[in-house]
Amino acid sequence: MALFRPTAVKPRIGEVTPRLLRRLGARAVLLDVDNTLATYTSHEPIKGALEWTRELIGAGYKVVIVSNNYKSGYRPLPQGSACPISALP
Repeated sequence: MALFRPTAVKPRIGEVTPRLLRRLGARAVLLDVDNTLATYTSHEPIKGALEWTRELIGAGYKVVIVSNNYKSGYRPLPQGSACPISALP
């Protein structure tokens, strides 16, 4: 049994808009790091990822970064960003 199941799938994070989230009844967005906010081999956010997360936060959504990449101390967003980050072993 899956704990989380996708309600919608989009090829790019920018296509998940506040309007779509409102329509789905979402109140929060949980994001993985690898292949979502950054490519698998990079420690840099993909183009537009920081602006997109700020847009969601500005629209009133809770945004939480969740990653199992905890050993490297990986932080895709700068210190002081408005997104909490949870590393799961």
